[in-house]
Amino acid sequence: MRGSLDDIAVFVEIVDQGSLRGAAKRLGLSPSAVSKRLAALEKRLEQQLVQRTTRRLYLTQAGELLYEQVHHMPGQLAAAEERLREAAGTVQGVLRVVMPTWFESELIYDRVVPAYLAAHPRVQVDLTLSADTLSLLGGDFDLLVAGRLPSQRFPDSSAVSRLLIRMRGALVATPAYLERHGRPEHPDDLSRHNCLTYPNPLWHFTTPSGEPLVHEIQGNLRTNSHQLLRAATLAGLGITYGFPAFFEADLRSGRVVRLMDEYTAGSAVEVYAFYPPARYRPQRTRAFVEALVAELTEHAEAG
Repeated sequence: MRGSLDDIAVFVEIVDQGSLRGAAKRLGLSPSAVSKRLAALEKRLEQQLVQRTTRRLYLTQAGELLYEQVHHMPGQLAAAEERLREAAGTVQGVLRVVMPTWFESELIYDRVVPAYLAAHPRVQVDLTLSADTLSLLGGDFDLLVAGRLPSQRFPDSSAVSRLLIRMRGALVATPAYLERHGRPEHPDDLSRHNCLTYPNPLWHFTTPSGEPLVHEIQGNLRTNSHQLLRAATLAGLGITYGFPAFFEADLRSGRVVRLMDEYTAGSAVEVYAFYPPARYRPQRTRAFVEALVAELTEHAEAG
C-alpha cells in the first residue's frame, strides 16, 4: 500500500513540475528512480498516464483523470503527518522562506532567525533573499514575504495572502551629512540633497494637514539591498527613506537621526505573507511568522 502511495506522489509531482527531472529534483530522487515509479504505476493500472517527447510532457486522458482524482492526496497525507507530530509536541521539518532583499537587516539576521532556530532546533530554515519575491510566487515555498504601497496591487496568484503589518517609513541621515549639507525641512528641499533609495525613485509623503505629496528624488545610489543602503547612509553619503525597524540600533546610538517626521507619519508599506494554496500551515510556519511580526510590531501598525 505504501508503495502505491509513493508512486501516486511521484506521479503528482511529475505533473506539478512538468517533467521527470523536475520531479526528481523536488523529491530528492534520481531521474531513473522517478521513471521506474511512473512505470510501476502505469503497469499496475494497465494504462499509459504520460506521453513524453524530447521537449515536453503530456498527460493522456487516463493521466488527466487520475491527476484530477489524486492530486490532493500527497498534500493531505503530509498535512496529516504534520498534525500528528505537532500533537506529540514536535516541531520539525524544512521551512522554505522567501524574503525581499530590503528585509536583510540586523533585526532579521541577529534576532528573528537565531531566536527561531534556538526555539525550534529540529526545524531546518531554507531562507532565500530575492530582489523580486513576487516573481517566485509560483515556486516552492512555505512562506513568502512581499511588500507594497497601499495604492499598489499584487499580481493575481493562487497563493493565499495575509496582511502582517504596516511598516512606517522614515527619512534618516548621519549628523555629519547634515552638518555638511544642511537639514531639509520640507520634501521640496530634497532636490538639493543626494538621496539614497530603493529602485523606486518616487518618495511618498503626507503634509501635516493630510495632503499627499510625491517627489521623484535624485541620487547616486539605487539598490534592492537594505544592507548596501544602510552602509551608504552610515558613510554619510546621503539621505535614505527607509524603515526605522531596520535602523533601530543606528537610531538608538545616534549614528543616524530622523528627519521630517511630520511628513512621513502617514507613510507605510504593507507587508504581506503569502502561503501555498490549499495547504495545511504547519506550526513551524506559524511560529516563524509570529516571531517576525513580534520583532517588527514596535515600528509598525498592526495588520
